[in-house]
Amino acid sequence: ATTEIYTLSLHDALPICLMRYTLENAEEAYVTLEKEKQALENYIALEQMRFDHGFQCVIQVEEGLDTQVVGIPPMLVQPLVENAILHGLRPKLKAGATHAVLKLYLGLGPEPNTLLIQVEDNGVGREASKKNKSGDEGEKRSAATRILESRLQALQQETGKLHSVAVEDLDEGTRVSLVLAMHQEWDEND
Repeated sequence: ATTEIYTLSLHDALPICLMRYTLENAEEAYVTLEKEKQALENYIALEQMRFDHGFQCVIQVEEGLDTQVVGIPPMLVQPLVENAILHGLRPKLKAGATHAVLKLYLGLGPEPNTLLIQVEDNGVGREASKKNKSGDEGEKRSAATRILESRLQALQQETGKLHSVAVEDLDEGTRVSLVLAMHQEWDEND
């Protein structure tokens, strides 16, 4: 028998981290916001490599938000980040833009005991993205949006608490705001 030794580069390690996160948390109702943030950071780093570091990412966590205690359903935010990159920033990069930015904000929500998560890009915007679509991109985006809305409805039915998503067209790009009922690890509904 032969033994082969592989040396993983950062490029190779990121997909493994994402796969492990997905497999380990697929059946979990909630993960810490910190775990979700780390998975998003890995996903974004992969996409940055894919697009030759053509876009920057800014992640802001509101002071006072304990990401180690607050829970969130796993993989809830990733489709929003993916849409921002693929449908907002990618067309902008293909057109030769040099200042593409993805922003992720995690903070306290507008109502007591709520969490606000915003995904914002300075991409081409929704109207231009619809015109640029090729193949089934529009269907995939619609599916991701429908799946997110279904998950939020299920969460709302399960918890009896408000969960919502709102999409806002900006002068340049799009902002998606997700408002979730605050879930903390000591909640009885774990």
